[in-house]
Amino acid sequence: LIVWAVALALLTAGAIVANGKEREVALSPLASIDNVGPRGTAALFAWLAETGRAPVRITERLGRGPVGASTLLLAAPRSALSASEAEGVLQFVEAGGLLVWAVGEPRTQPALERVLQVSWPRGDDGPIELAALPGRPVESLAPHPLLRDLVLRSAPKATIGSNLPEALAVAGGTGYTAVVAKPHGRGEVLLLAGASLLESFRLSEGGNLTFWSRVAARGPIAFAEGNWYGAGAAKPFSDRALKILAVQALIAGVCFAWARG
Repeated sequence: LIVWAVALALLTAGAIVANGKEREVALSPLASIDNVGPRGTAALFAWLAETGRAPVRITERLGRGPVGASTLLLAAPRSALSASEAEGVLQFVEAGGLLVWAVGEPRTQPALERVLQVSWPRGDDGPIELAALPGRPVESLAPHPLLRDLVLRSAPKATIGSNLPEALAVAGGTGYTAVVAKPHGRGEVLLLAGASLLESFRLSEGGNLTFWSRVAARGPIAFAEGNWYGAGAAKPFSDRALKILAVQALIAGVCFAWARG
């Protein structure tokens, strides 16, 4: 019995260590600063900080909009902005701010989607392939100071649109639009087709980093992270593996005890 207990303890310890390591490399899809994996924005935030561009991290709900920032970045947050939060964001833009919204799945931000009349034109079917490097080219479709002479790289399958007459497709390719620009008061809204232009594993592709350098030249970029909390991050695959291992260990223990009995 003592031998069994020691073996079970060693097995559990090994499983915990292995689970911790697997968590570090699990492919979380959340475009958050806390995600240091390929789909996160940790690299962009770190690059801005290390190059003296003073990014701002907002960990509370947005309230009346960002303070001390020239650009607000919404990286496909899973938790919806309230009507008052959306109003505060748009007031920030009206006063001369820039909103860069990496639009996620439909109907995740109804307040903003309604005002900006966001649409999801039918693009390529099927899931986005994470390992598809390099991504497809995103070229300038109309003159825009942040995109001039740049060829960006985005996910292979993503497109975005707006039904507002003043909204203009400013970057994309044949059959898809990656960036839509819309003036709003004294400021501007940029709609991105997903978060691929800011994800860590695409940051060095094409002109992506130059694009963010131009955005940061306007002033500090505020990363709105408060709307991630409470949204329920996707569980890593390691969670299920740990449960299966625990069940296997329990079954092995029962079989050992029965055999010794």
